[in-house]
Amino acid sequence: PGYVSEYLSNAEQVLPDIHTNKEIPVELYGQFHVQLGQLDRVYTIWKHSGGYSDVDQTMVQLSKMRDYGKFVEEQGKLVRKREQQLCYEFAFWPTYDDYYDGGLFEIRSYTLKAGCLYEWANAWSKAVSLREKDAVMGLCSQIGDMYTVHHIWRYTDLEHRKSERDLTWQSGEWANLVIRTVPMIRNLTVNILKPSDYSPLR
Repeated sequence: PGYVSEYLSNAEQVLPDIHTNKEIPVELYGQFHVQLGQLDRVYTIWKHSGGYSDVDQTMVQLSKMRDYGKFVEEQGKLVRKREQQLCYEFAFWPTYDDYYDGGLFEIRSYTLKAGCLYEWANAWSKAVSLREKDAVMGLCSQIGDMYTVHHIWRYTDLEHRKSERDLTWQSGEWANLVIRTVPMIRNLTVNILKPSDYSPLR
């Protein structure tokens, strides 16, 4: 606790340079810190458009950067725990490359029961169309905590979040999809996120 501002300030000196480095095949999609929910937590989302080969090349290039190694070491002194996930983006989820301007983001992280991912994806391929204008990204873990799914939404403010959710619940189709998917969930965490000043998605 108390080190989020320093952590973000340090990251601002390094992450944008990685984002613009043509030799490193990775894009900084967004960086956020939790405003409501699990406080003192930062989410950094990198996008590898070329799949695993880009991940491999990125790790090689970063290992050659002395400043990056020092940066990781110094950031480690500010945190209690670090986690990393390699995620697959759901093809049916509308990813927005046109960056927003203002507002807040919500990340809903679901831990599913083993063997439910296909059924979950099938159900949400229908459900997300009911809230398409608020949807930002849908991800499922491939490395890290397994059977984890992240849904990211964007709202103007908390009142807008409430009104959008209330409106969706008036749809019988949405209610039926929720009833169908709730039994697949082992755990759910919800965090309201504020983008960093240098986050491309903000």
